[in-house]
Amino acid sequence: MTLIPESSMIRSGSSSQPSPKSPDGNRRWAVILAGGDGTRLQELTQFLYGQKRPKQFCALVDDQTLLAHTRRRAAACVPPSQTLFALSEAHRRFFETELVGLESQRVVQPENRGTAPPILYCLKSIAAMDPEASISVLPSDHHYRDEGAFQKALESAFAASEVHPDSLILLGAYADRLELEFGWIELGPLLDSAHPAIRQVRAFREKPSPAVAARLLNAGSVWNTFVMVGKAKAFLDQAQSTVPHLMQRLDSIPLWNHSEVRIAVESFDRVPQCDFSREVLSGDCSRLLVQYQSDLGWSDLGQPARVFAALRESTSAFCPIQANVATGEAAEELLSSSPYFFMR
Repeated sequence: MTLIPESSMIRSGSSSQPSPKSPDGNRRWAVILAGGDGTRLQELTQFLYGQKRPKQFCALVDDQTLLAHTRRRAAACVPPSQTLFALSEAHRRFFETELVGLESQRVVQPENRGTAPPILYCLKSIAAMDPEASISVLPSDHHYRDEGAFQKALESAFAASEVHPDSLILLGAYADRLELEFGWIELGPLLDSAHPAIRQVRAFREKPSPAVAARLLNAGSVWNTFVMVGKAKAFLDQAQSTVPHLMQRLDSIPLWNHSEVRIAVESFDRVPQCDFSREVLSGDCSRLLVQYQSDLGWSDLGQPARVFAALRESTSAFCPIQANVATGEAAEELLSSSPYFFMR
């Protein structure tokens, strides 16, 4: 078996120090979530790389890692020096290779405690430097069939956050099938006729049953991509109203200040496991708006079946799976011979 070489991954980075505002006055920031363990895809990454490499550090659909793609998406709307990376210490050998020159923008947790602690820690750090900051939160395991449409959607979400500074703008993706592993957003009323793609959020449904998913699909609900944009204060107000205990625990941890943060184990021991979507967003929908798009071609690459679907759409001449077996079809046949791949 031929392993994918380390040289296939992007290693470029800027060593410039972030500042509360860029020289042109840009107050946009990004938080890229790259600390997940990717357990559902570990057998596939073991096959591709000969090790259980977290998916965000893998090149799955072309010659760039998922994290490299996410960095590029963020950089189209946010100064690269104003991007923080939420990471886990267990993955240091991977992110030190991937994020060369970006040491000052790394926030490293001693272990993965869910999505809420790293998001809120980064939000608090940014807000301490610039209370008026506009912040986007981007997971690093996504695929978009139309990257241009995503960039327009993210830019539109930033614009919407200026019009609605007390709200969080969630990016929803058009749902065209039953999907039991995604989170769903039930659409509420239109805000106004001038912005027909932005609605209030009625409710969240995480990993629904088949019957509930069918009802959501028929009602025109959308998938929650977990891409979010909002003012720092709107994010922190949402968290304070839903998870005040977590906010209090995070208060004891020194904030990021232009250098790599390695959160101490003894400080993190007091931080509870917490899911941002389930506990922070679902706990209070009154501040939430959803901007939904029909043309993103979005997928969360959390399962091998979705990786193969993305590969079939890819126009890249380099196919990571073809680097290991004769054809993509052969790889699919090989991996589908283990039903476990497709059941998680």
